[in-house]
Amino acid sequence: MAAYAFRPWERGIDYLWQGIRDFYIHHFLWRFMAVPLAATLSANIAVGIAAHCWALPTIGQHLAKWQEESRMFRWLCQAMTYVTVHLFNIAPEKLGTLLFWLAVGYGMSLVSLAVFSLAGGFFFPAMSEMYELRVLKLPKRPRPSRSRRVRMMAGRLGYSLFLGIMLILLGVGMMILPVVGFLVAAWLGGYCYTLIFMSEAGFRRGWSIPRMNFYFSGRRDLLYGFGMTAFFLMQLPFIAVFLLPGFYLGGTLLVEREI
Repeated sequence: MAAYAFRPWERGIDYLWQGIRDFYIHHFLWRFMAVPLAATLSANIAVGIAAHCWALPTIGQHLAKWQEESRMFRWLCQAMTYVTVHLFNIAPEKLGTLLFWLAVGYGMSLVSLAVFSLAGGFFFPAMSEMYELRVLKLPKRPRPSRSRRVRMMAGRLGYSLFLGIMLILLGVGMMILPVVGFLVAAWLGGYCYTLIFMSEAGFRRGWSIPRMNFYFSGRRDLLYGFGMTAFFLMQLPFIAVFLLPGFYLGGTLLVEREI
């Protein structure tokens, strides 16, 4: 029974890995992702430089005199110190630096998804269509009208903004309860990630994100298996940038084989 319960999760994870593998096996797909990958990698480098050269010294100055800061800042420092030191036995002097770099890695994952989605919006349709035609051997589908596609892309942008705000708020919770907050973010964010990665294949079939969510009613373990794995991989600075194209191809597989 337990093994059966995990099969949908395993299938979702398999679609993710197959999408990554297919992207790197089929070289003709690479040309569609050159600009999005370059933009995303540049944004990650900029975030890393800013974090090391500006943010870390600034935060260090505030932490050195945290008792003189605002009441909210003092409360946040006390909460983080109590939970992390008492539960995980981390020395207080190492706590600030550790949490800072965890926050940087988390922030990079949000920046990567945002920049890649914006820069890739002009290239995803061609890549996903080429993948279906030449790799999955599917017949060519009629494209939705331009106005309908614009409405669906606007919906994806709004959905992405909502997801970003939600994950930022969860990131604050992760500073207080690192393990619990991270798992909650992976559970909620991973599910939403999957809907975004499926969106391009769904758009080509004329389906909006809410409609795809409806199609997976009762089978959401598939989305959790796919999305939570993608969420964990997104926390790998710089490496995650080169996995993002495969996430979208995995989403295409998920739509084609499960709906």
